[in-house]
Amino acid sequence: MKKPTSLPALLIALILSFTFVNGIAQLSNLDNFIEDQLETHNIPGLAACVMKNGAIVWEGAYGFTDLDNNIAVNSQTLFTIASLSKLVASTAIMQLEESGQLDLDEDVDNYLDFEISNPNFPDEPITIRQLLRHRSSLKDSESLLFDSWQQGDSPIELEDYVRDYVSVEGDFFNPAIFNNNTGPGQSTWYSNYGFALLGYLVETISGMPYHAYCKSAIFEPLCMDHTTFFFSELDASQYAIPHSYSGSNQGPLGLYSIANYPAALLKTNIEDLSHFLIAYTQRGTMDGVSILSNESVDQLTPYDFSLPNLGWWNGTSWTYSFYFPDEEVWYHGGFMPGVRARMNYYPQDSSGIIILTNGE
Repeated sequence: MKKPTSLPALLIALILSFTFVNGIAQLSNLDNFIEDQLETHNIPGLAACVMKNGAIVWEGAYGFTDLDNNIAVNSQTLFTIASLSKLVASTAIMQLEESGQLDLDEDVDNYLDFEISNPNFPDEPITIRQLLRHRSSLKDSESLLFDSWQQGDSPIELEDYVRDYVSVEGDFFNPAIFNNNTGPGQSTWYSNYGFALLGYLVETISGMPYHAYCKSAIFEPLCMDHTTFFFSELDASQYAIPHSYSGSNQGPLGLYSIANYPAALLKTNIEDLSHFLIAYTQRGTMDGVSILSNESVDQLTPYDFSLPNLGWWNGTSWTYSFYFPDEEVWYHGGFMPGVRARMNYYPQDSSGIIILTNGE
């Protein structure tokens, strides 16, 4: 999804606070600075943390989960994290690759009972590696992600969504979602449909619903006890309701969802999500529990930034921060109506930053 527009100053403040020798002394001004930024950018609530060497070294919670009721954000507040959800899908795929259940360079049709292909290049296979790198030739627009918008959890099953909208055999298939100029593997286009397909591949290969697989193989091992894709599984009083700002008006968007939940709908709190990032900063392991091998982490977030990576945007080559032009960082942003989120991972010194908000 698009890069967040209201987080740069916050991210810079967190980076600078932990970069300089006297960084801890700067924290006395950080709370006031962040609160000023929330007011300036009309962000109702925010939770953030910084981690280094396998532990959180700073965390903070600011503002409100719901402006109508003025419920304060805390470390247990659940946020929808938008496209940061894709990092979980990438992790699940690499787990299955490690166990020998899939081949990243295999035609995805070999794992499905329906066909996925670019109708403009029908003889060129789409592979899992291409999907992870947003190079499958899927060219779906951002607006398509919200065609299934509704309040509450979507009743559309992931299999039905993928079959109907992504498969050339589907009832609602539109060939315009595929690039008609370049075929699979030839160019990059950020694809949310691609991650719906990756989520469904996890289902077909593991034999478990995607959400159940993630809970069993990722969330439970990392003690992410409050993390879920569905409103039916959370305490709504702990949820930071997304808020949209237009003109001088700011209003809640409610408990909305879409059908493509692997791409965008994970709900978690700052402490749970820190466990996930810590596992990456520790090369696949947190507190002695391993969710990925060193080799898989190196494919997803290699130390050598000249190498193509899998599943952490931009997924093509050297990833620079757009805040600091020469900053070496693997990152992903999250952008949805009423949501902005950001995760940075710095492999050189095993550190990371997370920012979650319920505003635009």
